[in-house]
Amino acid sequence: MKASSVVSSLALLAGSVVSASPLVACADKPAAFLLAGDSTTAVQSTGGGGWGTGFLATLTNGAVGTNYGHNGRTTVSFVEGGDWATVIADVKSKASSYTTYVTIQFGHNDQKEAAGISVAQFTANLQNLGEEVRAAGGEP
Repeated sequence: MKASSVVSSLALLAGSVVSASPLVACADKPAAFLLAGDSTTAVQSTGGGGWGTGFLATLTNGAVGTNYGHNGRTTVSFVEGGDWATVIADVKSKASSYTTYVTIQFGHNDQKEAAGISVAQFTANLQNLGEEVRAAGGEP
């Protein structure tokens, strides 16, 4: 009885997801997607790599995107290495022409003991990155 209830619930959920209406654009400006992250986002060798390259290849209707992902980065090293400043500068430069979305994809390297980043620090770092995106005129 319990298993059939779970299956029924999952089927109902799947049906509602499939039948959901598509997202409607909320802005008059085209979208700009800036991808910040580690190797799970970064451009890799041919045939490999993170999700960023594939995602950017799907953009249409005037949308643009830039992949700022770098292998091995953490929420700390991305900021300290200057990558984050580049992302924020790009958000600001696109503010008048685009609705800018910044994806923030970290954690793979932050969790490693060698990184020395606690869960609390990681959480605070993500919060700060999101706040900086909003302050620059983008959406995290």
